[in-house]
Amino acid sequence: MNRNVKKSAALAVCAAALTVPLVTGAAAQPGSETMASSGTRTLTCTAHSGTGVGTGTAEVSWYTAGSDRIVTVERYRITYDGAPHGNSANINLGLNNGSSTWSYSPDSMKQDGQWHDLDLRGVQASTHTATVEFIFDASVGSDPRCFASVAVS
Repeated sequence: MNRNVKKSAALAVCAAALTVPLVTGAAAQPGSETMASSGTRTLTCTAHSGTGVGTGTAEVSWYTAGSDRIVTVERYRITYDGAPHGNSANINLGLNNGSSTWSYSPDSMKQDGQWHDLDLRGVQASTHTATVEFIFDASVGSDPRCFASVAVS
């Protein structure tokens, strides 16, 4: 066997060993991600309005206890690039298993671009999706909002 044939055979074996099966399924919607049965993920969404642009980021964790899925918004960061604006934003956590349950933050979430602890928790049996809703405090006009979701089933 000549040297080039040996190299080609060795490369074919290496390529076969590196082959990874392709996982197919429904494509994630913008602002949504698919995840494992427990863990932590950072979700981000952006809302545009006539008064500015708001971006919300939340660190979300989840785990299973018996038949319940416990999902927590551990902390958040909100920026709102518009004038004027206040620090009365909201972060809401929705859990869905065919029906929805929501947990609501106080009307005092800061929009200063810094990380803030929150500990907003929701519990629901067999939850399939967790959604974080950000409602930005525009102070003038309607408050823009956006959503970011993650599959937790």
